[in-house]
Amino acid sequence: MTDLEHLETLLTKENFVAWLQAQSDNTVVGFARIDSQCPLACYLSDQDCYDPSVNADSIKANYLCIDTPSWATQFVARVDALCFNTAVSKLMALRYLKENENGYL
Repeated sequence: MTDLEHLETLLTKENFVAWLQAQSDNTVVGFARIDSQCPLACYLSDQDCYDPSVNADSIKANYLCIDTPSWATQFVARVDALCFNTAVSKLMALRYLKENENGYL
């Protein structure tokens, strides 16, 4: 598997949700409006990705840059609607993902 294929495999909604569900309920899983501290960037860091950075347009990690998947674009937009540096808990992240599924954005 290439590095790009590995990164794309990590960036499925199912894998991200599994990581979130493995955290304690009130665990802070990231921070709003900080590309290197976005919940998805924290997830990638936990998966041993080097220097992850996530925004609504692109995801950078392991010296690669890819387009942000559509499900993640919506999630990042919802997180980044919060004030700068607002802590995002596991439960908040799961709720935002559910809102995306239900079309509340």
